[in-house]
Amino acid sequence: MEISVECISCLIDKGARQLQGYHDMRKRACMRDILKMMSELEPGVSAPLAVYRMEAIIRRYYPKHDAYAERKRYDNKRMMALKPRLEQRIRSSPKPLAEAIRYAIIGNYIDFGALNEVKDEQIDAMLESNISLPEDELSCLASELRHAKKIAYLHDNCGEIALDTLLIDEIHRQFPCEVMSIVRGEPVLNDATGADARMCGIDRYMGNGTAIAGTELSLICDEARSWIDQSDLIISKGQGNFETLYGHGMNVYYLFLCKCEYFTRRFGLKQFEGVFANERRMKTLRCGE
Repeated sequence: MEISVECISCLIDKGARQLQGYHDMRKRACMRDILKMMSELEPGVSAPLAVYRMEAIIRRYYPKHDAYAERKRYDNKRMMALKPRLEQRIRSSPKPLAEAIRYAIIGNYIDFGALNEVKDEQIDAMLESNISLPEDELSCLASELRHAKKIAYLHDNCGEIALDTLLIDEIHRQFPCEVMSIVRGEPVLNDATGADARMCGIDRYMGNGTAIAGTELSLICDEARSWIDQSDLIISKGQGNFETLYGHGMNVYYLFLCKCEYFTRRFGLKQFEGVFANERRMKTLRCGE
C-alpha cells in the first residue's frame, strides 16, 4: 500500500518529535537527511518502510536511539496486569472468540506510530465498551479455525501484544491448531519484538528479521516468510501490517483500529472504530492518494 501525502507529512512531524530530546549540532543534519529521504521516496513505498528508513537515519546520528523503550515496558506490564480480569470476561461470555477479538482490536490503540499521545484512561474506557463485529466474518473465521493446522499471528505494538495473548489463548482453547507469533526483528517505534513476546508469556514466536513497522514480504527473513506462506490463515494486527500486506491476495484477517484521518477516510469510519475484515472479501481500496 503506497504511502499517502498525509502519511509523509505525519512521519516528518514524528521524526521531529523523536529528535526533541537531542540538543547538539547533529540534530539539524539528521532532520535534513530525513526530509531528503522523504522527498525522494520511490513509487510503491509503504509508510512502514518509510518509517524504517527514517529511524535508520536517526540511529546513524544517534546509535543508541530508542525513543519508546521505557514506554514499551510500561504498556506490557500494565496490560498483563489487566489480563486475568479480561480472561474471566471472555470465559463467561456467550461468544468468547468474539470477545477475545474485541480486546485484541482495542489493544491496537497503543500505537505511537499513528498517535502522538496514548492515554491510559482512553484504553481503559475502550475496554469497557462494546466494539461491534461483522457476524459473517466471525462465522468465516470460526469455520476456518476448525480446519486450520497452522496460523501466523502478526503482532504490532507493545501493550497490544499482551491483549493479543487473550485471542491466542482462546484459539488454542477452542481449536486444534498451531499458532506462531511473528514480531519485529529489531526495535522500531513501540512495536513488539521477541523480548516483548517473552515478557507477555508467549513461548512460540519468531522475529521477522526486520526493523520495519509492518510485514514487507520481500524483506522479512526466510523463516517468517515460510511460516506465513504455509499458514492456512493469517491474523494481522495493526495499520502497519495492513499497509504492507494489503493487495497480496493472501488469506488475511485484519484486526485494527482506524486511528488517523487517512484510515478513517478510506474505511468510512470514525476515529478509534475497529476493523475486522478478510483480505479476500474486502471491497477494493484505492490507496496512496
